[in-house]
Amino acid sequence: MKTIPFGYELINGKAEINDTEANILHQFFTDYLSGLSLTNAAKKAGFTCRHCSAKRILMNKHYLGDDFYPAIISPDMFKQAECEIQKRAAQLGRLNRTGKGRRIVVPTHFKMPSTTNMEFKDSFEEAQYMYALIEEDEHDEK
Repeated sequence: MKTIPFGYELINGKAEINDTEANILHQFFTDYLSGLSLTNAAKKAGFTCRHCSAKRILMNKHYLGDDFYPAIISPDMFKQAECEIQKRAAQLGRLNRTGKGRRIVVPTHFKMPSTTNMEFKDSFEEAQYMYALIEEDEHDEK
């Protein structure tokens, strides 16, 4: 698993631009801005990723440069990509989406009834039995 953004490499504890990957990034940004979809621009640049990962790459502000990472993408190109993402989302009606208003409550309080002194030959069966005894406590919101 790579721990630094695509386009960089760590050399002596310092982030430096990987020229090969930086060229791929430029190609990706250029292809997206020329009208290709996120996945097609990513595929053409050589990425094997899904739509959401491609979008995350386009929106990674490290490419503008910061205290640790040198700049790979110009602020103008980055801003154009941001605007294009918003424009396409608006055209597809994907702005201002709201959830269904459904609140998911995850139980956080449990109770365990007292157990009998059953003996199990298999620790897996014992664990299954013990987990089956766990009950949700009434303290959780419904």
